[in-house]
Amino acid sequence: MLLQYWEEGQEEHPQEQEFTPFFFWIIILTIRKIINEINPTHIVVLFDGECENERCSLYSEYKSNRLDYSELPEEETPFFQLPFIYKCLDYLNIKYYETEKGEADDVISSYALMFKDGFKIVIASFDSDYFQLISENTVVYRYRGKSSYICDEKYLKEMLNYDLHKEDKTCPYPCIAEMVERLKEEGITMAVLTNK
Repeated sequence: MLLQYWEEGQEEHPQEQEFTPFFFWIIILTIRKIINEINPTHIVVLFDGECENERCSLYSEYKSNRLDYSELPEEETPFFQLPFIYKCLDYLNIKYYETEKGEADDVISSYALMFKDGFKIVIASFDSDYFQLISENTVVYRYRGKSSYICDEKYLKEMLNYDLHKEDKTCPYPCIAEMVERLKEEGITMAVLTNK
């Protein structure tokens, strides 16, 4: 099983500016729950490191939506708690690796491709980029507590089928098109909100 944890996890609890056990306990408990559900024979937890990313110099917008922790005091970054997480993982006898060059995505993809023929690979991550690795022996596990699910070849086929047919029987409610046109004629600014 390959687990990825990256710095965005801190965004869920931005109010926590000082060290609290909450952040690292969430990670450790989540890892334990995933292990109990998947029951892997091997496991490694991979972390994106604080290293410079060559891809940013090639494309300035690369991952520009991520928080920049470089200006924050160390104790206000999620990296501050890594030593505590590593101690817990050591205690649990779980291997881990923090990237020194490249990204955890690269390491995970390499593991998955290298070992796909000899092992059943489970990648625990919310990163949909891993869908390209899904095969007979490789799945992506999306942990959501009791609502966790496996993304496998069947899941991808169902998702593709949904995407191909999601608008087959979709149409606006009666009179909506006329109402929108009338509001437009009256100069009323509109925003469209939809669940599709």
